[in-house]
Amino acid sequence: KFKTHNKSISFEEPINDAPSIYHRAISLYEKYFDGKGIEIRLIGVTLQNLVAPEDEIIQMTLFNYENYEEKSRTKLLINELNRKAGKDLFIRASEAKKKWVRC
Repeated sequence: KFKTHNKSISFEEPINDAPSIYHRAISLYEKYFDGKGIEIRLIGVTLQNLVAPEDEIIQMTLFNYENYEEKSRTKLLINELNRKAGKDLFIRASEAKKKWVRC
């Protein structure tokens, strides 16, 4: 009497944090299976639409930009210096590495 039950959840924004993924998986288990009398034979977690951290593009909004400011002070400083200079004089080392690889 083996039955397959699939449940899924999506993150609104890209994430690179194993504890957060784990907690989402546990919340699915608790919501749909814990205490329901269903015998568990196998649990699997699948991740889709993966993006390398250096290729991640995040669209900030008026409502969430402060979260990203805290995470990316260096990027903001470089952007401010480039704005003051009127041209792109400064880049992050990770961006320089990408440019060298493309050449």
